[in-house]
Amino acid sequence: MIEYFIIHIGYEQVYGKKLPLDEAVLRLKRYPLLSLLEILARMDAALSLSSLDEFAQGHRLLLREILTPDQRSDIARFRAIYRTKQGSRPELILFHELQILNATKLALEYCDDEAESPANSWRPLVEALLILNDHLIPAGIWRGDYNDLGKDEQTEGFIRYMVPNMVFHRGSRLLNLISRWYDLFFVDAPYLSRRPDYIDLPAELGKVISLDSKLFYRIGSAFFTHWMKPTISYWNPVLNLTTWFRDFDIEPREYEPVLGQLALTRDQLKEQFRERGGWEPYFFLPIQAKPFLRINDVLLCLSRRFAAEKIASGLYHLLLTKLPTSGERDRFLTFFGFVFESYVNRLLERAFPSTSLATRYFPNVKDPKTGNEITDAILDYGDALVLIEAKSTLFSLPGLVSGDPQVLRQKFQDIVYDAAEQLDKAVKAVNTGALSTLGITPDRIKFYYPLVVTLQFFPLEPITYRRLEETIAARGLLRGPGIAPLQMAYIEDLERMETAMATGRAVADLLRVKVTDKRLKVLSFGNFLLEHVPQIVNRHNHYLEERFAAIRDELLAFFKSRQKTMR
Repeated sequence: MIEYFIIHIGYEQVYGKKLPLDEAVLRLKRYPLLSLLEILARMDAALSLSSLDEFAQGHRLLLREILTPDQRSDIARFRAIYRTKQGSRPELILFHELQILNATKLALEYCDDEAESPANSWRPLVEALLILNDHLIPAGIWRGDYNDLGKDEQTEGFIRYMVPNMVFHRGSRLLNLISRWYDLFFVDAPYLSRRPDYIDLPAELGKVISLDSKLFYRIGSAFFTHWMKPTISYWNPVLNLTTWFRDFDIEPREYEPVLGQLALTRDQLKEQFRERGGWEPYFFLPIQAKPFLRINDVLLCLSRRFAAEKIASGLYHLLLTKLPTSGERDRFLTFFGFVFESYVNRLLERAFPSTSLATRYFPNVKDPKTGNEITDAILDYGDALVLIEAKSTLFSLPGLVSGDPQVLRQKFQDIVYDAAEQLDKAVKAVNTGALSTLGITPDRIKFYYPLVVTLQFFPLEPITYRRLEETIAARGLLRGPGIAPLQMAYIEDLERMETAMATGRAVADLLRVKVTDKRLKVLSFGNFLLEHVPQIVNRHNHYLEERFAAIRDELLAFFKSRQKTMR
């Protein structure tokens, strides 16, 4: 169960035997439901939406505060034995988001308001979580020869790796996520108002939820900020609506529509999980769609990650699923592609201002003769071009958690292979001299680095990269002298590189290092940056920091304007 430098361990590894899932249920039933959900929510908050360093800090905090002394001794003994046998010192992971979500599902299904034989420590909970680890499919990197597997095994491996790593990607920063999606909906979309296919996204969102979109965003964000900076000892996972809104002139008619999109009751959650039946460790759509549990006027956050996503990519999914006709949905998806393209190009404009002479940046490159767009952006480094395609396609929540290979393959094709075809056309356009009027002549260009920037995170490792590479080769795309293998970068990777690009760090140089090394070529761009330029990964994006501060100030101003006056 190896995932770089961390090892997920289960009950069997620590205590020498694998117990059935029922044993986990028996241990969870020793806690009253609300108490159990509260501690699980605290654990989730300590681990979710964090960098690797923050995750490690949160995990160590849990080990100190949740484990009993004898359990700490058991884990220490296992760690010593493992390190002696393996000769390495990886981080040992007992707790993680997927495990905690599955414990939450079991608690909602089986636990009662009062426990028959209540536990007096968290020992049974820790044991239950370790038992769950034994039943969860490992999400580590496939280290065998992918080509030696049969077709069914390849598909199974593809799904088992893709789904959990896409959903529980640890590289996302909360600041980037919130700021990015605010800009997409409330900055980039309005910026395109002169387009003939323009859609007023905030207005359309308001229509489908029957509430002003800015009011929805502000109240939804306020709920989330209650759970933004947790510590397991003092953080309160419960929010009481009556006392929380007591000092503000915000009425139920304003916040109830928001809760209608964010919260479910226990009975509603149980019913939706029961409809699936059986043990499905990666099915958590009901919580992903509505991450708050509502008990009368009390809210409990079941997943901090999913709560944050509701005011980020959740805006996209909410609008898409509520549009009544396929024509409206297709129109939205097409327009949103231009919105994301605008976001990427604004980022590149900040990195390569018009006063810069060292590198030339060309947005929305079109064929001078036909007027057809050739590619979304070009970075010109003299003898090398970085050709960029921005792809906004996102996996639907039901499609992603279903693990349906047809759905996954189709979306993968929409995002990657369509981009490969467009980038292939861009290379041919340069080679035929179509961009000579821009000073990009075929005799000058010796290297092409095709890059797809995606709004959807992909855990691009050997198991997925080989599938990508084989299909692109079979289609005859991006072949020829000087054309580097296609690379993919999640938008957050580009956001992290923004400051480095502005200070002269060449994207072409980074890509050259990556594609010329067999091992590095198949790494995700984020892991490549983490390994080779950690100073980029650890550096905050100044623009997004400023945007986040502006969003925070906007929320504070709104609530200040709604504050009740003292009489």
